[in-house]
Amino acid sequence: MTVFKKSDYHQPSFSSNDAELSFLRGVMRRSLDMVAILDKNGYYKYISPAAIDILGYQPDQIIGKSFREFVDKGIIEIDGQIFNKLLETKEQVTVDFWMTKADGKKMLLQNLAINLLDDPNVEGILFNGRDITDLFYTKKSLDRKFELESLLANCSTKFVNSVYTNLDEAFLYSLKNFSSYFKAKKSYIYRVSSDKKDVKLLYKHGEDLDQIPTFLSYELLTDVLVDEYSDGIIYLEKGYSDSVCHKLMGDLSELFLESNHLIIPILVGNQLSGFFGFTDFADSFDWEVKDLLVLKQLGDIFSGAFVNLSIKKRLDRNENLLINTEILAKSGSWRFSENQKKVVITPGFKDLFQISSNDLNLSVFTALRLIPELDRSKFLQKIKKVSTSGSIETGEFVIQSIDGDCKYIKFHIQSKIYQNLNLRELYGYFVDITDVHKSKEQILKSEEKFRTLVEDSTEIIFSLKPDLTIIYLSPNVEQFLGFESSKVIGTKLTQYMHSSDLEAFEEFLKIDEHFLLKNQYLEFKLRTKENDFKAFSSNAKVVYSSDGEFLYNGIARDVTKLREAQKELVFAKERAEMAAKAKSQFLSIMSHEIRTPMNAVIGLTHLLIEENPRSDQLENLKTLQFSAENLLSLINNILDFNKMESGKLEIEYVPIDLKNLINTFIMSYKYQAREKDLQILFEFDERISSNLLGDAVRVGQIINNLLSNAIKFTEKGFIRVSVKLKTQKSDGLILDFLIEDTGIGIPDDKIKDIFNAFTQASTETTRKFGGTGLGLAIVKKLIQLFDSEIHVDSQENKGTSISFPIFFPFGSSTTTSLSSPINQLEDNLKEARLLIAEDNIVNQMMVRKFMKKWGVDNFTIVNDGQEAIEMLDCNIFDILLLDLQMPRKDGLEVVKFVRSHSKLEIRNLPIIAMTASPWEEVMEKFENLKMDDYVPKPFNPESLYLKLIRHLQT
Repeated sequence: MTVFKKSDYHQPSFSSNDAELSFLRGVMRRSLDMVAILDKNGYYKYISPAAIDILGYQPDQIIGKSFREFVDKGIIEIDGQIFNKLLETKEQVTVDFWMTKADGKKMLLQNLAINLLDDPNVEGILFNGRDITDLFYTKKSLDRKFELESLLANCSTKFVNSVYTNLDEAFLYSLKNFSSYFKAKKSYIYRVSSDKKDVKLLYKHGEDLDQIPTFLSYELLTDVLVDEYSDGIIYLEKGYSDSVCHKLMGDLSELFLESNHLIIPILVGNQLSGFFGFTDFADSFDWEVKDLLVLKQLGDIFSGAFVNLSIKKRLDRNENLLINTEILAKSGSWRFSENQKKVVITPGFKDLFQISSNDLNLSVFTALRLIPELDRSKFLQKIKKVSTSGSIETGEFVIQSIDGDCKYIKFHIQSKIYQNLNLRELYGYFVDITDVHKSKEQILKSEEKFRTLVEDSTEIIFSLKPDLTIIYLSPNVEQFLGFESSKVIGTKLTQYMHSSDLEAFEEFLKIDEHFLLKNQYLEFKLRTKENDFKAFSSNAKVVYSSDGEFLYNGIARDVTKLREAQKELVFAKERAEMAAKAKSQFLSIMSHEIRTPMNAVIGLTHLLIEENPRSDQLENLKTLQFSAENLLSLINNILDFNKMESGKLEIEYVPIDLKNLINTFIMSYKYQAREKDLQILFEFDERISSNLLGDAVRVGQIINNLLSNAIKFTEKGFIRVSVKLKTQKSDGLILDFLIEDTGIGIPDDKIKDIFNAFTQASTETTRKFGGTGLGLAIVKKLIQLFDSEIHVDSQENKGTSISFPIFFPFGSSTTTSLSSPINQLEDNLKEARLLIAEDNIVNQMMVRKFMKKWGVDNFTIVNDGQEAIEMLDCNIFDILLLDLQMPRKDGLEVVKFVRSHSKLEIRNLPIIAMTASPWEEVMEKFENLKMDDYVPKPFNPESLYLKLIRHLQT
C-alpha cells in the first residue's frame, strides 16, 4: 500500500499482523471508493489513490490542508457544522457534498463518515466516498419528467373536463402553470388559420406582451418549425441570432434576442397546426432538450383542443343561432328523458314563459305548472298519447304574462325511442302565436268590414275569365240587377248585355283580340231580372295569375241615372244655347233698331249745333245731344256687359294717342262740370312715349265711365285725372291711371259691392243720382281684360280715388300720317265719286246733309244691296259706304260681289262698312271679306270724315 504523507507526519502503526495489514493496503489501493482521513482540526492526513485519480489533484495539494480552505475557495461545497457534528458522535453519518475536480468539473460525492479519533490505527475522521453525480442528474431528470408529466396530466384533465366549454380557461391554465414551472415570465400560443394563410396569436400569459405580433407567416413557420427543426423542440438562447428567430418574428426579432425562448411546434402529422412557447426565464435554463420532449404531448393536447375549439365555436354559433332564432320566433324547445326525470329547456323557452331562474333544468312539477290549470289535463292527455302511441300532438292555450297581457301559445309534442337503451324521449316546442291570433282577428274584422262595404257599396266588384265567364261577383249585384251573385257566377257576361252593346263588343274583339288589355274603361247596358236595362260604367284591368292565365278584374258602377241626367243637361244646354242665341239676336236687333234712330237724333243734333243756332236754341240742342249720347252710352254698356259675360269681348292693339283720347272725354264733360262749378284737372306724364299700341275704344270706355261717375257723385270740389309712368320695359310701358274726386265717397262695407252688375252703394244713391249700376262692373271687367286689377280708396263724404295699371306695348318706329296737305285732301273728297248704300230714309237724309256740308258733289245713295250691285256694274266709284243690314241683298252679299268681280278697279274698291251691330259680331265677317274700314252707328261725323279722306289718299 502506497501512503502519501508529509514529512512531519508518521506512518501509523497497526496492531494486526503484517499479513493482514498488507491485505488491507492492497484492498485500499485497488478500491474504487475514495477514502480520506481528517484529523480533529479538519486537516487532511490521508487520501486514497482512487481519490487522487478521480479528483485529479496531487497528494501534496490536499495532504496537510484543512477542508475549510477548500470550502473558502469554493472547491468543496459543504456546511462546516457537519464536521463539528462528526466530532461529537460515534455514529456513522452520510455526508453528501459537491466538489470541484482539478479539471473544473463538479462532482457530487456521497460519503459515509465515522469518528475514529479513538482508534489508535486511524486517529481521525474517516470519509469513504463515491461519485454519485450521474445518479443525481438521472434522478433529477426523472423527477423533472415526473413533475412535467404530472403537470401535463393536470392540464389534460382540465381540457377533458372542459370538453366544449371553458376551453379558453384550459388554455390559459396550461400557459400559467407551465410558465410557473419553467419560471418564465411570458408565454404564448399561436394557431394556424383555417385557410392556412397566416398564424394568429390565440392566447398569451404574462406582462408586456403588446409587442408580440398578432399574425405570422404560415409559409415561413412551416419551413422553420417543420423542416429545419424536425426534432420538435426549439430552444433559442439570449442573443442568439440564428435565422429562425428572424424568420419567426420578422421586424420584431430584436425583442426576442433579449431573452431565451423555448418554442414547441404543434403538429398534426407533418402539418403545422400551431406552436407555443415560453420566454424571459427568471433562472438559468438548465434543461436538456431531450428532457423536454414530453412537451410535445402538451402540443398534442393543444392540437386536440384546437379541434374542440373549432367544434365549440361552431356549437356556440349554432346555439346562439338557435337561441336567437327561438327568441325572434317567440318560441322555445324542451325535452324529457325517462331516466333523468328532468325537463331540459332552451333559453327561448325560458324567455317565452318569463322564467327568472337561469337553471335550464326544470322538475316535471315546475314544468307542468307553466301550463294553465284549465288546459293542464288536456295537455297531459296529449303527453300520454304521444308516449304510448308515438303520435304527434299539437294544441293551443292561453297564458298571462307578467304585465297582465294574454299570450296565445301553440305547442307541438312528439317522441323518439332509443332501441339500444330501451328509452323513450319526449320533446317539443311552444310558439307565441299572439301576433298571428291578433292578425287573424284583424283579418276577420277586415273581412267583415270589407264584406259590409262591398255589400253596401254603390259599385259592383267583378272578375272575368278571358272568355268573359264570371268567376266572382260581389253580393251587392242583387240590389242593381236583381240577380243573386251565386247564381250569376259561372255564367258569361255576354248573356246579360244589350244586343247593341254585345254586337259592338264582339266586333271590337274581332278587330283586336287584346281589346280588354288596352281598354280600362268601358260602358255597356246590362239586363236586369225584370228584363229592363241599366247602364254601367266599368273600370278594370287585366291581371295575370301564377299559371299565366289572365283575369279581367274591376268594378262597375250603375250610371243609368247619371246618363239620364246627362241627357237632361244636354237638352238644358241646348235650350240655354238657344236662349242665349235668341238673347244675342234680340240684343243685336234691338241694338240695330235703337241705334238707327239714335243715329238720326245725334247726327241731326250735331248738324243743328253747327248751323249757328240762337243761344236759347243752342242750350236746348246741347241738352238734346247730351241726352242722346247718354242714352247711347247706356245701350253700349248693356251690349258690352252682355259680350263680357259671354266672353266675346277682346282687346285690340292699334296705335293710340292717350293724351288726346283722355282730353276728348274731359272736354265732353266740361259743360256738366261747369254747371256744378267743378274743376277737372288733367295730369299727363311727359315721359310717356307717343308711340304706343292700345285699344282706344276700351280705354276710352274705362275713362268715360269713371269720369262720368266722378262728375255724377261730386257736388263740389274737383275731379283729377292722372296718367303717370310706373315701369318702363323693353317691350312697352306700364302706366298708372288715377281718377280722384271729392264726392260723396263709398262706405267701406260697400266697396266690394259697387263692382257687381246693376248694383249701387244704396237705393238712395239710385234715387238721387240715377244710373243702372253697370258702369263700374264694366270698368272692372275691362281692366281685367288688360290683365290688371282696380284699386279703390274711399272715405265717406270726403271723396274716392280709383287707380289701376295698364301695360301698353310699343308701336313701330314710324307713324301713319296724312302725306298731303289737308286742303288738298278736301279737294279730293269734293271730287270723289261715292256710292252710299243705306235703307233707312232718316240715315239717308243725314248722310246727304253731311256730304253737302263736306262739299261732296258726286255721291249716289241707293236703298238696298241689289241696287248697289246694279250701280257698280254700270258706274265707276272711288269709295263704297255700305250698310251691312239691308233688304233684298244685304251688305255682306254686296262685299262678296265686289271682291269677286272680274274688273280690277271694282275688285279693289275701298269699302267702309256702316252697321248698328256690335263690332265683335261682324269682326270675323269683316276680316274674311276683306272690308277696308268700319264705322259704327250712330256714327261720329268727324270719324267718318277722316276715314273717307284716308282711304281716298290710298
